Amino acid sequence: MSKTISIILLEDIAKLGKAGQIVQANEGYARNLLFPQGQAALANAEIKAKQQTRQQTLQRAAAKELASLQKQASKIDGKDFTIMAQVKAGEGDELYAGINADLIVNALKEQANINLKPKQINITDKLTCLGTYPVSINLSAEVEAVINLTIISADSSSTP
Repeated sequence: MSKTISIILLEDIAKLGKAGQIVQANEGYARNLLFPQGQAALANAEIKAKQQTRQQTLQRAAAKELASLQKQASKIDGKDFTIMAQVKAGEGDELYAGINADLIVNALKEQANINLKPKQINITDKLTCLGTYPVSINLSAEVEAVINLTIISADSSSTP
């Protein structure tokens, strides 16, 4: 029967844990592989106390970040935003080019002073016609907002 020791992971290790976690590992595995490669360190009482303090600090920071994202989501959730299509509408109000996440990010920055990345925009429908569409915005894994995006033609100032 192999002896296990308590270690702190310095890197993410598949099937063992993520960096910063204190886990139990076989002594031979830890001493022969993890310690020499700098992937883990022995978790003594001092390191465990430091890790616990660090975890608490990270949890407080994550809670502040979550509150900030929820406040940001409340500013835009359910609100209406308008994009003026820079392309001329063809027959049946179809656009020659669709509206992409980059255009939505720019519109939100101009109209609501919200800085987002295009990968945070989740477009469920193809935005190739004039009209109003629901667009979800993933501010984080826990926080999502849905906006109403109205696309109007650049050569008209009225909504469809």
